[in-house]
Amino acid sequence: MLLAAFSVTVISIICAFITGLINAWLLHSLFISKKLKKSQSLTFFYVRFGVDGLLAVINIIILFFISLKLLQFDYLLNPYPNLIFFTVWSAVNTTSIRTLLAIITALDRTFAVFLPLTYHISRTKLNNSLLICLVLGYPLVENIILWVICNCAVTVAAGCVNFTCLANKCFHGYSLNFEMANFLALIDAIIMMIFDVIPAGIQSKFGFKVEDVGSLMTFSKMSGLALEGYLVYRAMKRRNGTVTTNSNGKNSVLKVKASGDK
Repeated sequence: MLLAAFSVTVISIICAFITGLINAWLLHSLFISKKLKKSQSLTFFYVRFGVDGLLAVINIIILFFISLKLLQFDYLLNPYPNLIFFTVWSAVNTTSIRTLLAIITALDRTFAVFLPLTYHISRTKLNNSLLICLVLGYPLVENIILWVICNCAVTVAAGCVNFTCLANKCFHGYSLNFEMANFLALIDAIIMMIFDVIPAGIQSKFGFKVEDVGSLMTFSKMSGLALEGYLVYRAMKRRNGTVTTNSNGKNSVLKVKASGDK
């Protein structure tokens, strides 16, 4: 088991390193060497390159902590609880930014393809900088929830190197709801792209007749809605199972106590 865990950790470090290099190269090619041309319509992608690069660096540090734990050298980290907590907390905040960017980018591109005229008229009224500032400012909300609403205290148990055992139950409950909302939004965006946008493009290009292939758009839309309903059901069922497990008190990895917890 140790070999498997360590192998996964090493592979994860390699992947994170590659991710960091790729995104650093993209940013360098766009803004420094100018080898790649910039486009206003790809602004969200450029921000995502920076976020992905930062997330890769943070995760390399966290994976290093995990490696020390697997090799039983985690006692070296015990004198630095704040370093562990705020490194992991930075990863949580950056991941939230990445998720919101992915959702906004997917919806933005979907409407650009599916409703080009409406998108062109309305999108110019919405400044990219405003949206980016709102997304980058989201960690402020998470910090308010963690420190003010959930009243969390920085208490790092020995050997704890991930967020599961760093946050209190209050914030874990919020995280479950936030992740579920993001997951459902991503499902909706993906289903819309595959079963609405792509079939509409095919229909527009080839002009299939109902007499030949039936109603392609109705078929794709209903298939997409059926698949979406199934995926949402599975997601909700999995979430209920997770919440039930936590409410029964079987989650033994929650080591951090908020100052108001008993």
